[in-house]
Amino acid sequence: MRPFAYSRAATLDDALQAVREPGTAVLAGGVFSVLPALGAATLFALVIAGQVLAAVTLDHFGAFGLTPHPISAARVAGAALLIAGVILIRD
Repeated sequence: MRPFAYSRAATLDDALQAVREPGTAVLAGGVFSVLPALGAATLFALVIAGQVLAAVTLDHFGAFGLTPHPISAARVAGAALLIAGVILIRD
């Protein structure tokens, strides 16, 4: 009988490797445990701010074969106001 018959690890080295490298479920659990503490408004504001920052960055570099639009002062100001809004609505 194998020493780790009831686990997916075949050897002690496999078991130790599994402990050293947590799976995505463990990492996601750590991230999702913070979400209730943020509150709904802050969470949605962070999601929208992240999407806008990603869109401005991808738009600047012309990702996915689209026409590049350089970052302007208005775009930077809009992104900064979104981040300021997130800070202001936090509890």
